[in-house]
Amino acid sequence: MVGINYKNTPNELYGCINDTKNIQNILQTKYGFKHFVFLTDDTNNKPTKQNILFSLTKLLVNSISGDSLFFLYSGHGTCTTDLNNDELDGQDELIVPINATNINTCIIDDELNQIIKNNLKPGVKLFALFDSCFSGTILDLKYNLDKLDNVIINPNIIDTLGQVFMISGCTDKQTSADTFINNQNTGAMTFSFIQTIEQYGISITLKQLVENMRTLLTDNGFEQIPQLSSGKSFDINTQTILF
Repeated sequence: MVGINYKNTPNELYGCINDTKNIQNILQTKYGFKHFVFLTDDTNNKPTKQNILFSLTKLLVNSISGDSLFFLYSGHGTCTTDLNNDELDGQDELIVPINATNINTCIIDDELNQIIKNNLKPGVKLFALFDSCFSGTILDLKYNLDKLDNVIINPNIIDTLGQVFMISGCTDKQTSADTFINNQNTGAMTFSFIQTIEQYGISITLKQLVENMRTLLTDNGFEQIPQLSSGKSFDINTQTILF
């Protein structure tokens, strides 16, 4: 659970730490998750670039076939020019650790993808939420569901060994809102994810989940469009979030 508010900085956010707690609650109560590691402004281990990359790697390395893993990042995101020609739009996406000072000290999508490629084992499922700006393809996964429910395949990317599902806060060209809903600061996408699970239950398909999240955000005046991507091909009409 990575949530960065960037406290006492010009770029301070207000809902990201709340997002980690709210996601923990739904994973515990709805899915029975028991073990959590937190990296926030308030934890002893801070969400630095080194700690985020180490913790994601450790999560994957310590798994065995049959395990289900969850990774949340709530914080700032940014983008830069793609230099290795693996992006369909010529743009790399990045997340912003608490100690980042420039693009080079951010975490680029290529680094996240490489960790998954090197450490995700067959038979392991990783579900990731990225509530950040420019996050549509932040894990550089091969299969991406567009807003018309068409699956866009990136031929520059190979399938992952285990399955990865990722929901982003928005497209690669959009920003994700840090907002105030129900008397609490929260990421808008995280709020829509939790509300949808609470309303429709854990047997909802991933297609229904993302579509309802999009509708909820639109109805509340947000322009951002959450994206769904995966490391392997799957049936969007039957695949559920069940761990």
